[in-house]
Amino acid sequence: MATEKRGTVESLFQPMPNGTFRLRTKVELSLTVPHLGAIAMNLRTEVNVDTAYQLSDFSITSNSLGYPIRLSGMRRGAKLLISTTGLSGALGRGAENAVPNEINFPRDMTLADGFLPYPGGTKLSVGKKWLVQTMELGLQGFQPQTAFARVERREPRLWQGREVSCHVVEIRRRESDELAWHTLWVNEEGVLLEEQMAHDKLLYTIVLEDQRVLS
Repeated sequence: MATEKRGTVESLFQPMPNGTFRLRTKVELSLTVPHLGAIAMNLRTEVNVDTAYQLSDFSITSNSLGYPIRLSGMRRGAKLLISTTGLSGALGRGAENAVPNEINFPRDMTLADGFLPYPGGTKLSVGKKWLVQTMELGLQGFQPQTAFARVERREPRLWQGREVSCHVVEIRRRESDELAWHTLWVNEEGVLLEEQMAHDKLLYTIVLEDQRVLS
């Protein structure tokens, strides 16, 4: 099977002095889209999590369509309040109105751009399940997509020439789907070592190459 490097992902996990956490991700990928060929996917995300590992607020910035688009949100109880800028320029007049300004966000749900979990977060165990809220960009703008995550098993994974004990997390668009949308290998410290995601009949693999502690 032929493979080629399609881009990079960088994540920064910052414990804050008040006990909260900030997660920043930079994604630069080339994705193959039917009838369009390869398109550049450029994302910047910032997520703030409170001391109970609950989402506080987030922002996602993208220029994948040649226009700067920003999606941001703030949690209020079991609701997520959402605002967007730039969609009308990318998708046409009225696109901003197609995005819901409030969606349900219960305590057992996490927010994802596809790269999770994070070091220091809630510990994983086989059988643990939760909901994953994603926002997918289409012709009608950003639309909420609820996916289903479950820790399926533990297994050793070869990483940088050695076997590492990992929890295997599978994320499905529908809970009844036979094949996973995303599969993740997470070590004992909650560090994501490898992720595989299916997109338009292609399999993309993201592997951790370098891990640093910043002072």
